[in-house]
Amino acid sequence: MKGKTLIILFLVLIIAILSLQNTHTIEINILFWKSSYPLIIFIYIILGIGIAFGFGIKRISKSHKKNKIDDNY
Repeated sequence: MKGKTLIILFLVLIIAILSLQNTHTIEINILFWKSSYPLIIFIYIILGIGIAFGFGIKRISKSHKKNKIDDNY
């Protein structure tokens, strides 16, 4: 197998283990709103927000670098 395939399989295994171990319910309180969710749902939501934020920062950084190069010419 290729290295990239092994890394993907390893990540899928880690995600599966994480999902199976974090099924208990947590209560989330925001001001007057109260809700209960499985912990893994909350973890995935936070992970998604982090990934989106990271891609946004990368995109902004690339845009600034490109504009800086264009300004020099």
